[in-house]
Amino acid sequence: MADIPVGPRTASELPGYRPVLSGPQLEVLHRYGAEQRVAMGDVLVRDGDETYDLIVLLEGEAQIVEHYAQPDEFVIVTYGPREFMGEIGLLTGQRAYLTVVVSAAGRVLRIPVQQVHTIMDQELELSELILRAFLVRHSRLTRLGSGLTLVGSRFDVNTRRLLEVLSRNRLSSKWLDLEGDREAEAFLCQRSCGGPAHRRGPGWRAAPQPQQSCPTRRARARHAACR
Repeated sequence: MADIPVGPRTASELPGYRPVLSGPQLEVLHRYGAEQRVAMGDVLVRDGDETYDLIVLLEGEAQIVEHYAQPDEFVIVTYGPREFMGEIGLLTGQRAYLTVVVSAAGRVLRIPVQQVHTIMDQELELSELILRAFLVRHSRLTRLGSGLTLVGSRFDVNTRRLLEVLSRNRLSSKWLDLEGDREAEAFLCQRSCGGPAHRRGPGWRAAPQPQQSCPTRRARARHAACR
């Protein structure tokens, strides 16, 4: 196998967040996947995909993007050669909530999720490396507020119930409290007042809302929305 250059590192990264695969580790992974040429702009994983592959970069670069192709698009991280992409949701069956886009043409190794489970069962060294990276990334994404967004009142039993579900299933999420977060009020005003449409991702769910010009304080206590 030809030597593969290592991408740039940043000192601020958490230990285990972006492990660089060795030559022997790449050789093992090649037994479980297939190489693919990719061009700049190719979408490898899209927000909403029910399942997705473990992607190992061999050449080129790829970005993890939130709100892809939306006005509030945000690049979370850029990966380089010898790095792999994914987080714990790949193993638990959670649908993708971020998009992977090629930012520099090259080659990738795609490993189907079924084969990833085989790796986790049979390749001890790699399974520990992958699991550690997935857990650290999940923690970081949770702190960033990536993933689902829950909008609801702290006094609403449905809000508390949804927060418990998100916590119990360890889903990356962000909560906007209607009682103290201006962003939450603006969000609901947009929906009720016919303002700019807000992006609705595949995971969007919203509770019925009263017909009114804009949510009042009394009405806000009954609102709960989740995307």
